[in-house]
Amino acid sequence: MKTFRDAIRTQEFALSAELSLTPDSDAGSIIEQARILGPYVDAIQVTENQYGAIHISPLAAASILINESIDPVMQLSCCNRNRAALIGDLLGASAVGVSSLLLVRGKKMPDSYQPQPSLVTDVAVDELIGTAKVIEENLESTSTAGFLIGAVTRAHVPKSDWAAPRLLRKIDAGAQFVQTQICFDMNVMRKFVAHLVHLKLLRRCSVVADVAVMQSAESARWIRDNLSHVLIPNDVIRRLERAEDPEREGIAIASERLQEIAGIPGVSGANLISVGGPQMIVEAIEASGLRGA
Repeated sequence: MKTFRDAIRTQEFALSAELSLTPDSDAGSIIEQARILGPYVDAIQVTENQYGAIHISPLAAASILINESIDPVMQLSCCNRNRAALIGDLLGASAVGVSSLLLVRGKKMPDSYQPQPSLVTDVAVDELIGTAKVIEENLESTSTAGFLIGAVTRAHVPKSDWAAPRLLRKIDAGAQFVQTQICFDMNVMRKFVAHLVHLKLLRRCSVVADVAVMQSAESARWIRDNLSHVLIPNDVIRRLERAEDPEREGIAIASERLQEIAGIPGVSGANLISVGGPQMIVEAIEASGLRGA
């Protein structure tokens, strides 16, 4: 089974795609998506409570993917579990064969979700990364390969004296790759990654960029309004508004961004998300020329 760990370490440009999960997702729907995406990506990311909707646990979804010989990148968030539950899920992930993790702080459920779950503040994200690193080091003394540990960051234009303190804490704790939030402003992305190169942080971790495949101007606005730290410039939304076929335009925009991101020194890969389903992701990858089935 190909793995994200191998791809990020050995390929010129790694690709992953985000599984679309809803409250009614079951094994059959997950397998259907995975079989569409699998030939085009190195791994499939399994989120936790995607877009504020409670759905199948990432550990269960990851297990389904592994049974289909597809490598999952399993997300865990601090805000939904206490320390004991997080450690239990990390050990469970290792037991079923998960090799890559994306560890995040998470955020509260929308106010519309009732009854409102309580936020858990037992473990900070850098502490969770450190815990996963300890487990990984213990696993490496056995026959298990351990984890490739990821964290998230926000692409922005940094000041010249910005020392990336939050990101540095995550890397110091054990993060081996960092995934940027969606950024469609390539000038911002280039300056951000160049600053990480200047700080020599990319000697210690890899950078993966989120790319959204959008169906319409409405879906672009929804992503911008509902996902944290997303940067979708107005000219991208206007381009979707003026398009005769907004879905085809969204695929074209995503493929162009993939090509540009692949050309930025220091970026090791991209993760694609879509509110329009897995086929749009496949078409964006094919149009980019980065990968074929």
